[in-house]
Order: sequence, then structure tokens, then C-alpha cells
Amino acid sequence: MKSNNYNFIAPVYDQITRLVFFGSIQKAQLEHLNLLPEEGKVLFIGGGTGFALQQIMLLKPNLKIDYLDQSVKMIQLSKEKIKHLEASNVNFIIGNESSIPKTSYDGIVSFFYFDLLPKNNREAVFTQLYQQLKLGGIWLFSDFHQAKSLYEKLLELVMYSFLQLSTNCKMSKIPPLVPLISAKKLQLVAEKTFHKNFIFSFALLKSHWNKS
Repeated sequence: MKSNNYNFIAPVYDQITRLVFFGSIQKAQLEHLNLLPEEGKVLFIGGGTGFALQQIMLLKPNLKIDYLDQSVKMIQLSKEKIKHLEASNVNFIIGNESSIPKTSYDGIVSFFYFDLLPKNNREAVFTQLYQQLKLGGIWLFSDFHQAKSLYEKLLELVMYSFLQLSTNCKMSKIPPLVPLISAKKLQLVAEKTFHKNFIFSFALLKSHWNKS
């Protein structure tokens, strides 16, 4: 089975998402960047075009970032976006979750990544990232709530149909993502929703906190 390939749509990805979601995708990515640590090491998985990377580097210039995306074109676009900045702290990695360095992180960033993973892989990747996040680390997690209204279901159909044709995506529906978070000791420290609550942006703290 081929992996998702975003090379074809990479040059127009930001424009398409802004058009369809009226900039809500970008707003969700920017919402909690200030909560990332000032220093330390951060994993940005499924980084995309570099839109959020550029903002992170401006806000937190002392962070060391492992920036992972399996699309060569996305990596190229990301490098282009930050060429005017001091980029020595960014380690660009072309690959998927199997390419994540075996280290621990002070922060993790995953924007609109888990909605593209099938159930078995999704749960395994979430557990892997959770284990690699240090105690006290921050995880910025933005994605879609499951479609409920007719409008959301129409958007879901359009989105996944387009991705199936253009990237070889195998998913057809937005999976339940909040239960993944609830199953771990991740404390919700900040949240905001966008696009009539269809899109969420969470800042999660790994701690000893437990709902019980």
C-alpha cells in the first residue's frame, strides 16, 4: 500500500485550506504556539508547508525542532519559508512516524495529522508520541471533531474525496480523536474551537493528573 503523498497538492495546500475553511485551519495552528517552551526540543510531526514552523521560530527562536513530513515537496516549501531566519535549530526529516528520532521531547506539535491515520496505526502513533513526550511537556494538538451536521458531513465528503484522489489517502471519515487524548494522562490546559466548533485546538500537558 502506498503512503499518502502530498507532493502534488503541496504548492496549493495552504490556499485550498484557506478557501474551504476560511482560514480556520491556520488560526487553529497559531492559537497556542505561545505555550511551547522557550527552550528544549520539540517534535513537529506532519509539518506541512512550513506555515506554522515559521511562526514557531519567530516566537521561540531557541527551540530545537525535529520537523517531520513524508512529502519531499512539503519539506522544500518549509525550507523556503524559513530561509530568511536562522534555521540551524531545525532538523528536517523526510518520512513518517517510523522516522521519528528515538529521543524524548519537551513539546510535540501535531496539526491535522491524526485524522489521516487508520485506527490501528493512529492508536500506535499516539502512544508512541505520548511515551516520547517528557513529563511536564506540552502537546499542541489541532484537528477536526467528528462531523455531525449536514454541512460538516458535506465538508468531510469533499475533503476526503479530494485527498483520496490527490494524495492516496485511505481514510473516508473523520475518526474519533478526543478519546485518544482522554485515555492518557494529558491535562487540557487550553482549548479553542473554530469553524462553528468543527475544528479544535488543544494544548495538553503531560502530568500525573488523573480525572479520577
